[in-house]
Amino acid sequence: MDALLKQAQADAQKIREQMLKDTEAESRRLTEQTKRQLEEEKAKLSRELRQEVSSLSIQMAEKLLRHSVNAKEQDALVAEFFKDLDNPSKRVN
Repeated sequence: MDALLKQAQADAQKIREQMLKDTEAESRRLTEQTKRQLEEEKAKLSRELRQEVSSLSIQMAEKLLRHSVNAKEQDALVAEFFKDLDNPSKRVN
């Protein structure tokens, strides 16, 4: 009877240890997944913000110039704007 009790306690301890390892691994996996999702969302919001700022800048420039820019011209200006943003040597300070 004593041997059975010791074996049951040893088995229970192994199960607890395995459950703890599994829980820690799942916690790490969820933490990494959450970090990736947050980074993706941050990048998405950044792209959206850049697009919105570009659009507003173009609208303001149109009003200042009293000239309407068509969609094709606007897309070209936005592309050039982002290209210039990504190239530090072309930035205007």
